[in-house]
Amino acid sequence: MAARHEDVDPVVADLIRRKARRLARSLGFSPSDEDDLRQDLWLHVVAGMQRYDATRASCRTFATRIVTTRSISMAQHTRAQKRDRRRERCIDSLVEPPADGRELTLEQVDLRTDVGGVVASLPVDLHPIAILYMRHGGDAGVIRASGLSRQRVRGLRRRLTEHLQVLV
Repeated sequence: MAARHEDVDPVVADLIRRKARRLARSLGFSPSDEDDLRQDLWLHVVAGMQRYDATRASCRTFATRIVTTRSISMAQHTRAQKRDRRRERCIDSLVEPPADGRELTLEQVDLRTDVGGVVASLPVDLHPIAILYMRHGGDAGVIRASGLSRQRVRGLRRRLTEHLQVLV
């Protein structure tokens, strides 16, 4: 893109290429994102140049800071999205009838049947923990809902996982 422009500093162009490649190979991105990441970095450099003040730093230094700051920001944003608890959904939310009164879809009915069969095939003492995991999604939700200790919940999860792996 802009790397072909004669006004572009080759050091900045190389930095953008390297940062985009590194980001594209990190978690949360894929190698196919490299061109988009490179373009985003270029756009931030171009947009940031209106704030450039030659008395404070060289153009190369200024552009390098923009690229470095933006690439760090992109990586942090991607990591934050992975930790976003609002994205977690429990199985019950997939198989419960919608609140607006609509009926379950065929896929939801099939999932409900499959989940019910799996829970029924577990040992009876694991039924409550399986249901808690379906309703609350993860260890933290199960601990809050059950009042069990973290160690006890992890032990039950381990047993539950062992039984589920046998079923698969």
